[in-house]
Amino acid sequence: MKNDKRDILLHLYGELPQSTDLRSLLKDEELRDEHAALSEAKFRLDHRAKERPSQDVLDHIIAAAAAGTDEHLTLKRRDRKPIARTHSLKKILIPALSLAAAILFGVGMGWIGG
Repeated sequence: MKNDKRDILLHLYGELPQSTDLRSLLKDEELRDEHAALSEAKFRLDHRAKERPSQDVLDHIIAAAAAGTDEHLTLKRRDRKPIARTHSLKKILIPALSLAAAILFGVGMGWIGG
């Protein structure tokens, strides 16, 4: 299956559908190794010590945000134009309407023919 790794991740986060059996996924040695590695990584991330930045760092960030400046950004990057959206309504609407028309045509033919 092409979604085996996705199913392993869903299992680790408790979101695996009931129809999918983890045992059948883990019969494959490669997937079993992948499950072990992902399980260990998730365990380490879940039990990682939570660290806060020092108060000096937080104060610096808040002061920079209040002043509206950030020395890490260059002037060229600060002044760049907004990025245009690449997808338009036509790319979504035309296939959706085509599918709806095909379904209506099929239902209509079934209604007339039956």
